[in-house]
Amino acid sequence: MDKQMDFESALARLEKLVDEMERENLPLDDLLARYKEGMDLLRICRAQLDAAQETIEKQMTEAG
Repeated sequence: MDKQMDFESALARLEKLVDEMERENLPLDDLLARYKEGMDLLRICRAQLDAAQETIEKQMTEAG
């Protein structure tokens, strides 16, 4: 998984995985692989959201 993936790309891929898992009749191994990839993507999104929140809080503190 590309740890440098931007938020929008990670979210789009995550949405596609969820859609595939909901719509397709996939073998268990494929479902598990998609689940693992989805969890990795979720970590990427969460880290970027946390970083954005930190930046906003810092700027608000500096602005008074």
